[in-house]
Amino acid sequence: MGPTHPPNSPSRSHATWRVSAFRRAPPPPALPRPNSWAQALEAGKAPKIYLQRTHEKTLNFATLSKLREYALDGAEADEVMTKLAKMREKLERSLES
Repeated sequence: MGPTHPPNSPSRSHATWRVSAFRRAPPPPALPRPNSWAQALEAGKAPKIYLQRTHEKTLNFATLSKLREYALDGAEADEVMTKLAKMREKLERSLES
């Protein structure tokens, strides 16, 4: 009795056929280091960012104005910053009274 072929095999007339074993997909890359964006910026390949989702420690590696240049949500972030500044002023005035 010869080898059996799966019903949809294009090689039914051949004596043998090969089955490929699939490997698992490689694990996702590790999260980038905190300064990897700054390194990409220095290399001229910095990706766009969501400024409102960016941790404040990023300011240790890049200025706010530089981050703002690459922000996808720049207008929204500006609105939030303006609102926070007004709230801060109001709080300071209330503490002075």
